[in-house]
Amino acid sequence: MRTTLLVLVALILLLQPGLMAQDFDALLKAVDKVEANLKELVAKETTTPQQETQKLLAEMKQTEPAPGVESDNPVLAQMALEIQALKLELAELRAVYGALRQQTNETTTAQNDVVDLVQELATLRAEIDLLRREYQSSPQLASTEPIMAPTHDPVAVPGTEKTLGGIEWSGFFDVVGSARRAADDETQFGLGQAEIDLASQLSNRVAVEAAVAYNNETGNFELGAALVDIHLFSREEGERHTRSFGIDHTYVLAGQFDVPFGIDYHVYPSIERKLVTAPLVVDLTHGGWNDYGVQFGLEAAQANFVCYWVNGFESSLEVLDEAQTLATGEEVYEEINTSPADAFGTRLGITPFSWLEIGSSLAAGWNSSGRDEMILVGADIQLALNNLEIKGEYISHSLNRTIAEENNRGWYAQATYSVFSNAFVTTRYGSFKSEQQDWYGQGSVGLGYALADGVELRWESSIHENGEDNQNFVQLVAGF
Repeated sequence: MRTTLLVLVALILLLQPGLMAQDFDALLKAVDKVEANLKELVAKETTTPQQETQKLLAEMKQTEPAPGVESDNPVLAQMALEIQALKLELAELRAVYGALRQQTNETTTAQNDVVDLVQELATLRAEIDLLRREYQSSPQLASTEPIMAPTHDPVAVPGTEKTLGGIEWSGFFDVVGSARRAADDETQFGLGQAEIDLASQLSNRVAVEAAVAYNNETGNFELGAALVDIHLFSREEGERHTRSFGIDHTYVLAGQFDVPFGIDYHVYPSIERKLVTAPLVVDLTHGGWNDYGVQFGLEAAQANFVCYWVNGFESSLEVLDEAQTLATGEEVYEEINTSPADAFGTRLGITPFSWLEIGSSLAAGWNSSGRDEMILVGADIQLALNNLEIKGEYISHSLNRTIAEENNRGWYAQATYSVFSNAFVTTRYGSFKSEQQDWYGQGSVGLGYALADGVELRWESSIHENGEDNQNFVQLVAGF
């Protein structure tokens, strides 16, 4: 019965909609209250065990959700059926336990049972801390950007998403309005991103995914992702770590995917990014790097690792053609391209505490002659403290062309605070230095409000150091 009680409390925690840090704290306080009364029971040898047991059970009952409370998360809703079965079993155990205690006056036996419960409460605290960490790392549209997210998001279990003919599907789109605060005050409206995602779980270890995405530069829909996801190893659900660095999950991806350099790739989709624009250093180095290749990942309790082998992205630069300029008397520019034949990269993330992750990234590209043409080096940090999330990156980008070598570097820091369960404020500042110009800064402030589940209204004001490219953005993003 004791084990069933503890499992029930932990599972009930998962059913609470919109859990925040204060919910976990409330549960821990409830556990402390139960423990205090358990210790009091041990001290009171003259107290009837049956009466104290009923009191403790009533206190444990306070941690259960109120009748009628349901979760919008389909996975948690499915778990509700299992919890109902546990409740029936618990009721039977309560009846048996009460009958036994009425038939005996062995206080020592009751004391031993209570001491065991006190010890198991310590284990329950550790499980609550783990649930808090898992909750904080899960993406939430109406809260803040997901930070300390795993390097890989496994395909959802069949039946937890909308399905059509056995294929899970979902998607999102956003509409953006921008106003440039300059002499020519320009206002524009348009479609930002639009994407339809498809997934199918072929077996317990193999799944396939594909995404069709809208390219607002060309005005066409094109393939955004197409990959095979092979799970090499996954810790069984509910199985706990025997060592602090126990492996949770390993996988291999093959196909087209967002390349996991740094941490910004987690928010390439507009539905995940809380500001309308991307950080300046990301936009001017690797951008939304999407490529073809293979990827291997490993996730553990306090670390994650990913490496990949892909084609490598093309980079171009316009340089002055001095010969043509002298011949024509006018400035003539020539476009110099870098297109690696192969690129290899890796990222290692360390999580010394549940609220902190530190990572480092490296990517290199070679041309067909075996010469290294592209080097990307990055370092990142992420913190989650109650309703406040902070993250930042430093990126160095070098292009070793035969002519027109290029060395760029920059950084950004961003903070997001959840004001209520459905609103947030965020700010970001970054600076970038290219081969052609000195350090150049850009700041942004933004607000967001969830109108409904999956629908969010956002505002951003982008402030440039030169004051000429300042813009305001309004974005409406919807997921389905």
